[in-house]
Amino acid sequence: MTVTNPFHRTVRPHVDGSYTSDGCWAMIRHPAYADRPHRWVRAYLILQDDLVEYLESVEPADVNLETYSLRAADLLIRACIEVEANLTAILRANTYTKVGNLNMDTDYFKVEKSHFLSQFSVQFPHWDGSHRTRQPFGAWAAGTYQPLAWYRAYNAVKHDRAEHLVNATFRHLTDAWCGLAVLLTAQFLFEDFSPHVFLVAEGYGSVFDPEFEPAIGSFLGVKLPASVPESERYEFAWSAIREQADPFVKYDFDSS
Repeated sequence: MTVTNPFHRTVRPHVDGSYTSDGCWAMIRHPAYADRPHRWVRAYLILQDDLVEYLESVEPADVNLETYSLRAADLLIRACIEVEANLTAILRANTYTKVGNLNMDTDYFKVEKSHFLSQFSVQFPHWDGSHRTRQPFGAWAAGTYQPLAWYRAYNAVKHDRAEHLVNATFRHLTDAWCGLAVLLTAQFLFEDFSPHVFLVAEGYGSVFDPEFEPAIGSFLGVKLPASVPESERYEFAWSAIREQADPFVKYDFDSS
């Protein structure tokens, strides 16, 4: 059994494995799909501009992974705030009735089951060493909650910067950047909500490995999940449902 109506803020492959079959990518621009999605993309792009600028002073290389600084702490905190905001938006756009503060292990981890976050890979266009490709949610691949090192570092720095500044490393910062890129892709694919007609992105040749596509913002590359069970894939003709007032259904996070 497949999914015959798309979930809010949820990108998934079609039954044939494609993410763009039958024009289904167009659902992302439907006004009922997500609340003011351009704002989420703009927030990411503003942050990415500052992250790219940071690379002017710290070379993207394995040798710098444990470098830490106040500037890295600031960017790490900003990136993780956006991560939390996007995860909250996914839960609230669907069915999740918990009120109050949400946390990573009991709340945000639920999005792994709906969006297959652990299957996403992210790649830097230029990197010296073996850490060019990341799986920021890879610790969740077994289906049980495991702490994310970069998110744990963020919490340590946020709550006690004087004691834990050493955790604001280039490794954790770049992993958090990749994590945010995954969340944007898992909701909006490659759509940046600019006025142009949507075009599916094509690879950068030698800049990224062939299975990677440029992510939103055209700096990082992203590899989409390829092992989504057939029963969890989309199977609908967008042309047949797009005229409905709300062609989307809510994922039940309360029961997941």
